[in-house]
Amino acid sequence: MSLCVLLSLLSFSHSADSMGYLHQILTKGMYDESHAFMIQKSIMKTNDNICVPALTDFAQEQAQCMDDINEIKCFLRDDFPIRTVKEELEKEIELRAATLETTRDEIIRNLRKKCGAVNVNNWLSGKAKALTKESALKIAFALQMNAKETSWFLMQSCWLDGLYMRDYKDIIYRYCLDEKLEYKQAEALIEQHIYLDNVPNPDPVENDVLGERLTEVLARNVKQISSVDELNKFILKNKFNFGSFRRLAYEKFIELYNTIKYYDEIRETSRTDGDLTDEEICKLVTMSIPSLKGKQSIINTVLKKIAEDPLPRTTLAEIKGVGKQELKGSKSLTEVKRKHLLLMWLYVKAGTPDCNEYSDRYTELEECINIINDTLLEPCGMPLLDPRNPFDWIIMNALYYACCTGDGKDEDDDTVERIIRVIEQLFRRGDEK
Repeated sequence: MSLCVLLSLLSFSHSADSMGYLHQILTKGMYDESHAFMIQKSIMKTNDNICVPALTDFAQEQAQCMDDINEIKCFLRDDFPIRTVKEELEKEIELRAATLETTRDEIIRNLRKKCGAVNVNNWLSGKAKALTKESALKIAFALQMNAKETSWFLMQSCWLDGLYMRDYKDIIYRYCLDEKLEYKQAEALIEQHIYLDNVPNPDPVENDVLGERLTEVLARNVKQISSVDELNKFILKNKFNFGSFRRLAYEKFIELYNTIKYYDEIRETSRTDGDLTDEEICKLVTMSIPSLKGKQSIINTVLKKIAEDPLPRTTLAEIKGVGKQELKGSKSLTEVKRKHLLLMWLYVKAGTPDCNEYSDRYTELEECINIINDTLLEPCGMPLLDPRNPFDWIIMNALYYACCTGDGKDEDDDTVERIIRVIEQLFRRGDEK
């Protein structure tokens, strides 16, 4: 880690001890990489010395300025401030204590009562590395979040998909959250309609309703429900419109897949005369992200997050097969996951951002990130790009780097090639050259 990175990190710290230690190191000429590592680890592990937004700002800043591959490798492997269950729950507890005008201890007692003492202890101690949707919803109910807050908590704090208004269970959760009912009451209502799980209708036919998507119509109508009786009638009336399969994500994915498979420009880039096979497409879009199999010796939480949800040929074949399955198809359809969608988009759309010497490059890059968030992720109910997510950080770093290739950096290093280089170096074993 460079000295400028260390100074950048410490600029976010409110710890007098850390600043004093830094002054001692600099004035006595003691600075080296070991000191940088010690200070950074100390700051990142102490919430009292550095607030959560500062860690996010720090990760964002490093995505913008870090260009050396070896430095990136060390940062991601050893020092990356990945978002944790502990910090997100602590943040929500403090927020709720202020909003509800109560104490932190009272909030935690209520959490233990409704979510289980063992679970809460694991969350607050840092033992739990991730939350399931069930656990996240229990927390949301216990903290008296509304539906909008819960969707944001699911997506941006837990990296899960938000509430989906073509899933009857999420409709029930939404109603109960806004009406301040208990989680157990929501589960009881779901149990009443559990028969819908046996309806062979995972992907109802999408019909435009006055130019709107069915999901938008259902979401608007759900807001009008004012009683449990109305909720039950709404579910009964719309039972053939429900299906947990996220059709919009599938449509965007297939559009990008067809772009890769059939467009001449991509075929020329890939040096192939005919249409690309699915195996070739998967190899292109996975960008050297390895399978976790056989890599356990180099896997930590950050690397595991980067490598999860691969796109093998079998998964691609299952996703494509969705278009051939009508209402009589399988009850379980292969979903397009967030990483699948991002990988496809990056390969087709990213390239080298359109930044020229007269443009504000950071503004152009922010617009590129906004396009990913506003046109790809948010409409599909998926988490927005987060610099505290290591896979997202690599994307953001590659976009920044590709935009700056005119400043003496590798001219041929576009966004995709940059990601490939970082991934290959990151997962290389110590004995590999």
